[in-house]
Parts: sequence; structure tokens; C-alpha cells
Amino acid sequence: MNPTRLTFRTADIEHIAVVVQIASDSPYNTHTGVIYKTSGVARHLHLRWHRWIEDCKPEGHFAIAILDIDSDRAQFLARLCLRIASRYSGDKPTTAEEYNRLIPYSLKHPENAIFNTATGEAVNCGDGLNCCSFVLVLFATYGTFITHPNYWPFRDDDKAWHAVLVDWLKGGDPAHAERISEQIGCQRVRPEELGGACLCFSMPASFLEAEQASRFVLQYLSHDFARTGFL
Repeated sequence: MNPTRLTFRTADIEHIAVVVQIASDSPYNTHTGVIYKTSGVARHLHLRWHRWIEDCKPEGHFAIAILDIDSDRAQFLARLCLRIASRYSGDKPTTAEEYNRLIPYSLKHPENAIFNTATGEAVNCGDGLNCCSFVLVLFATYGTFITHPNYWPFRDDDKAWHAVLVDWLKGGDPAHAERISEQIGCQRVRPEELGGACLCFSMPASFLEAEQASRFVLQYLSHDFARTGFL
């Protein structure tokens, strides 16, 4: 692990970085996304919740993990973020057609998912994405494989957290909640583990490498547990 690639300062980002936040009092509710820069302007792009991608000015307290990737690839990824934001963020949908074209929330990582580099459209994303799979798919689109959930163990506390998420989803989209309830207990990369994987000397990072590095990420955040309400 290279701890020097973890920072609080958005000024340290050249083109793109993975960010981790503490989202609530729950020990499981951390959140991840990216901060990207185009024309020197920083934006925070993340899958906030079901059919809700947010592109906004970075606000709050972040642990920022700067990946060891070449500048050209990082620029391509930042431009892709701009296309994703243009396609999926903005005003709330007013019709069923607009709503249904947005990316749903899912527990299980979709195999072979990518973003169309010309349009920003999510392709092959199955039942949807979550905050971690959104970031993993984004980087994988340009050949940067940070890690993969297949490397992760099945954990009882992740299963319990999945059940909470599905229960929350029932309030807004019960049909989709029922669909993804079959995924409860699947392998889960936690946001702090994703941030830790970004600090590893080689990618894709293993579970043991990412889990060990995640402790450093959480310690880094511990002096200011900013509650942001993100999922």
C-alpha cells in the first residue's frame, strides 16, 4: 500500500480520483464515488441511490485515493465522467420513460458491464449498480481493473446490510426491491475497501490487500465523521 496517494485535498487531483465518505452512524454505511476535473473544475460524480446519479460540486469530507494510472488514461476517464453526468444527472425525471432509463440500484456486481465511451450510457449492467460497482465499471471501461468482487468472501454482516438496503428500496420501488432481494448475501466490496484497493501497489487488488488498506482509509476519515446522507 502506498499511503502517500491518500489525501483530503481536491487540489491534489490532476484528472480523477476515487473518494470515500462516512455516510451515517451505521458502521456499514460508507459511500464512494469519484471526483474528476475537466478544464480545471472539480466535480463529484456518484451513484447516490436507486436511479439517482449525482454530479455536483465536491462538498463535505472525503478520503481521496489517487490511483497510479497514466495521465492520458486519467483524462479519458474524466471525460467519460462528463458524458455520464450529461446523460444521467440533472433534473428529476417527470415521465416513466425518463425514470426507467436511469440506472437502478443493485447489490450484485454485473459481469461485463461498461459505459459507452461516446455517450456515457451504461451497457450490460443487469439489474443495476451500486456506489462501488459504479466506480469499478467506470474505471474498467478504460481497462483499469481496481479489483473484483469475486475475490471477496461472503460475510454475514454484509448480508445483514443488504437486507437493510432492500428494505429501504421497498418504500420507493417494491418491484425492483423484490427482484434484487435474491442477491442478498452476495459478495460485497465495501467503499473503504475500494478506496484501499486504489492504494495498493498492483491492481486488481486482492481482498486481503484491500481490506488491510481499508483500515488506513477509515482511520484517515476518523477525525471528522461527516454525515452526508449518501448510500
